[in-house]
Amino acid sequence: GNERAYSFEIHTSSDGKSFTCAYKGASSTGATPQSYHFPEKITAQFIRFHGYGSNQGPWTSISEFKVCK
Repeated sequence: GNERAYSFEIHTSSDGKSFTCAYKGASSTGATPQSYHFPEKITAQFIRFHGYGSNQGPWTSISEFKVCK
């Protein structure tokens, strides 16, 4: 919704077994698409999203996740 902000991490891996946290942050409130940029160039074959809940409860809800070069 328009009132929730979510905390999350994005982990990356080259082999699908050993993952490293590439981004840790929080979304802003609102229903518009948001962009997040890695602090450095990442080479990975696998990406994992970890949601840690919102400012209103222990759940995370995303409608779309897109990785761009």
